[in-house]
Amino acid sequence: MNCYLDTHPAELLTVGDLPDDPHTLRVLLAQTRQALQRSEERYQTLMSSMSDLIFLIDAEDCLLDVQCRSPQLLFAPPEAFLGKPVTAVLPPDTSEPYLECAEYVRRTGENRRYEYRLVIQGETRWFMASLNRHEDGCKLVVDVRDITKRKQAEAEAREQTRLFNLITENMHDYIGVLNLDMSVLYATPSLYQRTGYSAAEFRCLPFEHLMTPESLVRLKQLVADNLTPEKLADPQCDIAFDVNLDVIRKDGSHYWCNSSHRLIRDAQGRPEYILETGRDITERKQAEDLLLRKDALFEAVAIAMQALLFEPCINEAMQQALAAVGNATKQDRVYLFEYHRDPLTAERFMSQRYEWVRDGCEQKCGKPHAASAVFRQ
Repeated sequence: MNCYLDTHPAELLTVGDLPDDPHTLRVLLAQTRQALQRSEERYQTLMSSMSDLIFLIDAEDCLLDVQCRSPQLLFAPPEAFLGKPVTAVLPPDTSEPYLECAEYVRRTGENRRYEYRLVIQGETRWFMASLNRHEDGCKLVVDVRDITKRKQAEAEAREQTRLFNLITENMHDYIGVLNLDMSVLYATPSLYQRTGYSAAEFRCLPFEHLMTPESLVRLKQLVADNLTPEKLADPQCDIAFDVNLDVIRKDGSHYWCNSSHRLIRDAQGRPEYILETGRDITERKQAEDLLLRKDALFEAVAIAMQALLFEPCINEAMQQALAAVGNATKQDRVYLFEYHRDPLTAERFMSQRYEWVRDGCEQKCGKPHAASAVFRQ
């Protein structure tokens, strides 16, 4: 087994070689430090480009020689494998790819590479082997690099990607990255699942088809107010705004979304993207609307009671009361019926006594007292 040696000729300076002038001495010292730094950089580059292991293998695939940077990278001590065939030293999942590459390299003369892993001293290590045909045409020179750190980094990246996808595919809210013109650059799958559009369909969808006209007006106004050229050009300006949107799904149904937007700048403060987070607030919006309707109805009842108590004309009082209820419930017609019994049969009747009709609607009954229906208890 051979080891790499670092041999560089050194030039020695004696005290007599040093200049007497302090300024010249400082310049020489600075130049020396720069030269030393460059030398260290070249050395690091050279060492990083060198193979960790080099094997010389004969025509029968027996290991003839090995050079290594560290004995810890060897699967076994050199005396345990030198002179033996690769198949007798390495496990099948490692030696079989080698045999395929070796046959190809000997036949074509072209370089072949493959990756393999070995368990060395209880630790799994990854290597990349590069096979080259020796100048004699029979032997092979195999350069081996330890790629364990790269494999570990790739595994960590895959795991992070898996966890990220797990989160984004199952999260209730959505996150999107928008261009400065508000077009979608990226969005988590929950957005497409909620709207019913595919990613390709969504990117081509006009805003007019995605939300109601009222929501589009609100969004455009906020964009115009916040993404002005002056604010975008100011690297210290923090731009953020929220908006509630009535979103139209692909199937025509609606849901309410609270959408928060924040401008993302690059390291120089230039505007780059818009980060959007969205949340389905349909249930909250429905609860708010229900409270508003209840408040409006309570207010209408108060107005109706006031009219009935203080309006001297009962017909006018009833019209005011029914109008208050109709406006509060957003109905076009409100009727008031009276229950009464037939004096002979005791059968209960329900008769319309009053009708309120919103302006612009046709009154159905010219004689409200004539519209009666039997009600059986």
